[in-house]
Amino acid sequence: MDPCNAKIAYKFFSTHLVSPESNIQLTKIRFFLTISDLKGDMMKFDKILNPIDGSEHSRNSTEYAIELAQKFGSRLILLHCHNRFPVVLSEPYFQQAINEIMKASEELVQPFEDMLEEAGVDFEVRILEGLPGSTIADVVRIEKVDIVVMGSRGVSDFEGLFLGSVAHQVLHKSDCPVFIVK
Repeated sequence: MDPCNAKIAYKFFSTHLVSPESNIQLTKIRFFLTISDLKGDMMKFDKILNPIDGSEHSRNSTEYAIELAQKFGSRLILLHCHNRFPVVLSEPYFQQAINEIMKASEELVQPFEDMLEEAGVDFEVRILEGLPGSTIADVVRIEKVDIVVMGSRGVSDFEGLFLGSVAHQVLHKSDCPVFIVK
């Protein structure tokens, strides 16, 4: 579909916010998106990537990802990126560290899986090692994701000035639209 020939229709509800870091007015928009070209063909989001870190922003992003998946009949990929495994430990401590990291990751992901199961959305879960900004962009390319739906900030609100640093990286590194949720 040629974006220049696209008709875009939004049905939205907005809330205006003022950022405490600056006097920039932010708008939180809840919308249902319908994009059709002049021939009336509907754009599809077949794969939606929803990166999560356990924060309230990622929980909100999952709610929006569920809405989009239900509207478009999409498959959702729930992604959690954990820290790198320690390489300086020897056995049996190395395996113990891996087990602890994987257990913590699975516990973090479980409430999000419950949300998706309750909503009846088709999904799969990926738990990957690595830096989130780069890993998310890699998953977008490898999986041919149509849209990323993610939180504006993660568990640490100190990184990044306007957007979280991970959201900022994903915006610049991804090959698809990125929907940032507050």
